[in-house]
Amino acid sequence: ITPSGPQQNLDIEGDGSYLFSRYDVKIDHQFTGAHKLNGRYSLIHHNTLGRPAREIRDLEFQPNIIAPRFNTNVVFSDYYTISPTMINELTVGYNRYQYSRTPQTLDQDWAKQLGIPGVSAENFPQFQTSTGGSYYNLGQGGREESLSQDFTVKNNVTKITGRHTFKTGYEMGYTTYNAVPAAIPTGQYRMGGTEFPFK
Repeated sequence: ITPSGPQQNLDIEGDGSYLFSRYDVKIDHQFTGAHKLNGRYSLIHHNTLGRPAREIRDLEFQPNIIAPRFNTNVVFSDYYTISPTMINELTVGYNRYQYSRTPQTLDQDWAKQLGIPGVSAENFPQFQTSTGGSYYNLGQGGREESLSQDFTVKNNVTKITGRHTFKTGYEMGYTTYNAVPAAIPTGQYRMGGTEFPFK
């Protein structure tokens, strides 16, 4: 792409790159015949590189968006048989989800490279087709981040009396969510017209 317009802009289909990793660890321990504990730890890591536009003159992989996701989950459960007719179950859980998205055009001063005056180097206008698709994967907005966490404590007591079973308990939860949405301080441009014969 040059200040006077795109050159050699024939696009071809290209693959994205995706890395998915998941780890699970589970532990069970029985202290006595009436008391046992189990726990689980899970980590999920998705590191996604968005599908880029590829020009025929340059077939090297060029990611346009880096969007990693991390998910951590921890659960502990304690089972205690108070008597032959009474059982207590305590569960403590924690879940954390973190997401971030960084466009390739961020801090690259594309406005200066393309000769667009009055635009800061930190961001770049978002260029889209009339249907919302991005032109040349430029101008994907700013960086965005989000972090959510859940804490849970649950306790249940089961009592057996003759032919009847009674169960009571409580559950407490606490959730936090923080986010920095993507901003487009330099504006958004939507282009009309046709994209034939390529689409």
